[in-house]
Amino acid sequence: MSREERNTADDRELAVERDAELEAARIRDLLGLDLSRVEPEVRVLARVLNRIDGNGDADADAPDAAPAKPASRARRDRARWLLAVAAVLVLGIAVVFSLLPSGSAIASPPSLHYTLEDPEHADRAPEAAGVLHELSTAAAASTPVGSGDVQYVESRGWNSPANLDDPHATIRPFEQQWWLSLTGAATLTQRQGTELRPDGTIDPAPVTAGIVDSTDETPPGTVPDKPAELSRDPAVLVDQLLVGMPPTCEDSQAERAWCLLDQVNALTTTYLLPPDLMAAVWEMLAGEPGVRTLGSAVDRKGRAVETVTTPPHGSGYDTTVRILLVDPTSGQVVGSETVALETDLMEIDGPTVTGFVTITDARWVAEIGDTA
Repeated sequence: MSREERNTADDRELAVERDAELEAARIRDLLGLDLSRVEPEVRVLARVLNRIDGNGDADADAPDAAPAKPASRARRDRARWLLAVAAVLVLGIAVVFSLLPSGSAIASPPSLHYTLEDPEHADRAPEAAGVLHELSTAAAASTPVGSGDVQYVESRGWNSPANLDDPHATIRPFEQQWWLSLTGAATLTQRQGTELRPDGTIDPAPVTAGIVDSTDETPPGTVPDKPAELSRDPAVLVDQLLVGMPPTCEDSQAERAWCLLDQVNALTTTYLLPPDLMAAVWEMLAGEPGVRTLGSAVDRKGRAVETVTTPPHGSGYDTTVRILLVDPTSGQVVGSETVALETDLMEIDGPTVTGFVTITDARWVAEIGDTA
């Protein structure tokens, strides 16, 4: 074996080790276990990925917000497997949603009201090309909020984690602050959330503040500047976003749309996308027949939004609908909703909101820790 081949093999081995460490951290986070001994950069990446992946699904974790995804059948099945083997990797006991008591029922946030179609009928919702072109125009004409070199995103939401102390399936509120510098340094603060008002909206002045669960910091170079790597040409952008996605993303128009929407959700909950890139994203999705709209809605912060979704997505053990909520004046994503139509991971009775993320503030600030 040549020196170059040995170096390549060593690099692959290190990559495998890093991936294994990250997966273990994600499992611990999913199960609500202590992460204090995990390296900070691994800890924050695990939590961010779980938030992005989450919104109440088995691979949750989140987030959906600030930096929320059942991305594909392959990844969702893999996440379920990770939960199933967490017994071996973490505690030696089996803790998976499929083993929840048969009588458990979830406490769910009320659904939003959509003007054109309900989530359970997303397969017959109209194609979103028209509204997507409008959102692209709005995004292109928008200007970034704030100034500085640090992206700040504040979000509130609900998700459904596995909890060893409470074997019942419940959807729990969280609050999160996310700072991301152009240097790749990041800080993630998470706290227990406060309950929604009876109509499902966020209380702007709750009686009690959420208790801080954790604050994690990572050094420069941790989070890549993905927006800088992406093309503003919709035809090129679609290929870039499909790189590394499972082959199932090309099985049908609906599956392809699901995968692309998932990628967009991950991007827009991790970064403040510049106007030209956000405009290109909407033009890209406008060319996908599988992308639909449920019409207009009012989000949990009381804002008028447009919706972007796909037909219901089946994984083999659940069927869900992911809905992006977009500010029609800025063209920016301001939240997402996940609605389960059926699932064997928890007991639900009809279409159920199993998670959401509401971005309550998003702006550029001068330093990590600033909020204005």
